[in-house]
This record gives sequence, structure tokens and C-alpha cells, in this order.
Amino acid sequence: MKLVFCISNLFVPATISLINENSKSSVLLYTDQKEIYHIFKIMNFKNVQLYFNNNITLLRNPFKYFLKRRKTLKELRENNLIEIYFFHNAFGSFENYLISKLSLTIKVYHCPVIKSLPFEKRKSLNSFVNKTISKLIYNTEVTPLWTGQRYTYKLSDSFFKKINSKKKKIIINDLFINKIVEKHFNLNNTVNILFLTGAIVESDQVKKCEYESKIDNVINVIGKENIVCKQHPRYQARYSLESELDLIPAYIPANVLFSKFKIFIGYSTSVLTDSANNGLTAISLIDYLEPVSLDMKKKYKDYLINNLVSGNIHFPETLEEIIALIKNNNLQ
Repeated sequence: MKLVFCISNLFVPATISLINENSKSSVLLYTDQKEIYHIFKIMNFKNVQLYFNNNITLLRNPFKYFLKRRKTLKELRENNLIEIYFFHNAFGSFENYLISKLSLTIKVYHCPVIKSLPFEKRKSLNSFVNKTISKLIYNTEVTPLWTGQRYTYKLSDSFFKKINSKKKKIIINDLFINKIVEKHFNLNNTVNILFLTGAIVESDQVKKCEYESKIDNVINVIGKENIVCKQHPRYQARYSLESELDLIPAYIPANVLFSKFKIFIGYSTSVLTDSANNGLTAISLIDYLEPVSLDMKKKYKDYLINNLVSGNIHFPETLEEIIALIKNNNLQ
């Protein structure tokens, strides 16, 4: 059996493609995200067994955390695993520990979905403490990166060397994904614009008053009837006129909907890069909304641009430029 770790919506297209590529093999799909578990349960691939792990926070209950980790490792080992696949290159502390232990006897493949994180390496007492904790508690070597406001931690080269992982490129099977979406989800919409919300105000990239005022302007000019909203899987708050837009179900990732919409509007979401790479119109509002941190804004803009393979992301600065982009693509 092949074990696949899918811990973010970002990795759902690659996971579906990998499952299809291994349709004659048994696949154990691990996730700690309820929405991902939900969508794969609906798709119901015959060769896939789902493993949902509702992680326990270490600080909240250390005893239960370590008990859960040992139990999870034992249950995974009982599945006669022959290969492991994972996509993430940051986060995944609990899963990284599992991978590090399972890699002692099982072949591991890392299948990166994004090319790079544009944040600078930076050291501090805080990052040193977190880096040490990652090594001691999660058996994971990480590199601290500064986003402009906070630290994030990517998996270091020494971690990949320790688990002896091999790089594998997953070819996204768009035709198969489109077929699955048509089969399982009733999305017969006549609207061409998908508006991607969430995490912008919550992560303090843009202040709430700035966000609401300018986003309301966009919605009013385009027309609520011409837009469908897709919320972030973890940040589902909607602000002002966003709450009046029709919704795509939260458990359906935006990056499997490229056959359903022609234009994608968001801030710094990776869906913009994916939609541009698929030849669709991607509009980032990162230059339209006044940022809390210019440094963080630059880093997220670089992140979008650096992960482009083909296509182009538009960065309008004014409402007039946004509307012109829509009209030029005959989408209104």
C-alpha cells in the first residue's frame, strides 16, 4: 500500500492525479483537514482508503499528544506500506515526525507543488527556540524564514537527506480532475468570476476598514450576481458585501474548479498562480489594497510571481484597472 500525505487544499489536485496514476495500487490517504477528508469521501476512489487524523495540540495536552502520535504511527505501520508520498515543504510538524520514523524502512518521495518560498532566512532567539523544539519534539530540521511580520519554518535540506527522500514530479491531470468534478459536484453555474476570500484581514495583511471599503467597491461595480465566493478553508469569515455573494461549498478547493470559472480574483492565494498557469485570468488585489506591511506585501507578491510556470498574474492598482481587465476578457 502507498501512503499519501495531503495536509492542505494546495495539494488536492496533485493528490487526485497521483491516485489516478496509481489506480491499480492501494492508496492510504492521510489528512488532518476535515474539508479534505470530506471531498475525498465524496469522490470515493475505489483504490483509496482514508485516514483522518484529528491532531491534538501539544501545548494543550502533552500527554494525549504523545499518546496519539504513538497510536497513529502504529496504525500506519499496520498497512504494509511500500512507499510514502508527501507534498509540503513547510509546516506539518506532526506529519513530519511520522514521515521521519516511517522512512527508516519505507521509500519516501517528496513531490513539491510550489517552487519556492520568497521569505528571507533570519535568525533570532525566538527562531532558535522554535528550531530546537522542532528538532527535539518533531524530529524535523527546519530553516527559519521571516515573512515581514512573523516567522515561518520550511523543511531544511538536512531533513530531506535524513529521510532519504527522492524528488518526484506529479503531472496534474486536469482532464481527470474536471471529469471528477463534473461527476460528483453540482456546480452548473453561469457565473465566470470566482472571488477568493479569507486570511487577508485575519493574518493582518490588510486592515479590516480598508478591506471592507475597497472590496465593497469591487463587488458593487462588478455586481453581486456576477460573482461567486470561495472562502479560505480555515478562515471563513466574510466581510460586508462578501456575505451577500453566492458560495462554493467550503470543502471544495478552488484549484479543482478551473473548468468552471474563467477569472479568479484574490489577494495572495496560490490559487492565483495555479489559475494563471492554467491559462485563466488571475487578478491579485495586492496592489489595490493598502497593506499593513510593505515588506510582507513584497514577499507575497514575489511568492506569486516566482511560482508561475506560464501565464500571467495581473496586479491592478485601481478599481478602474480591475474593471478594465474584466471587460477586456469579456467576462462581465
